[in-house]
Amino acid sequence: MPLWACLFILVVADGVVTEYLIAQRFAWEFNPLLTVWVGDSGFLLLKAVGSLVAIFILWDISKRNYRTALIASSCLVLLYTVIVFWNLSLYLIAWL
Repeated sequence: MPLWACLFILVVADGVVTEYLIAQRFAWEFNPLLTVWVGDSGFLLLKAVGSLVAIFILWDISKRNYRTALIASSCLVLLYTVIVFWNLSLYLIAWL
């Protein structure tokens, strides 16, 4: 499903932008579970593997109930789109 590719790309993009913003001291990590990982070499790997696990779960759900997986996938893509655009807006605001 193309939504899953979009989800993976958005999660990794969130990680890349977040690492940059934090390194430049423009932002901080809001998720307390990820705070200790930001700046570590395993952060992006954690984001990528975590998104792949989520996609695998969505794929498994889609075998039984395609509509539920489609709705959940769409909601996650929307959520991560908002998060990535929010992070990018922080970057633009920091340079103004």
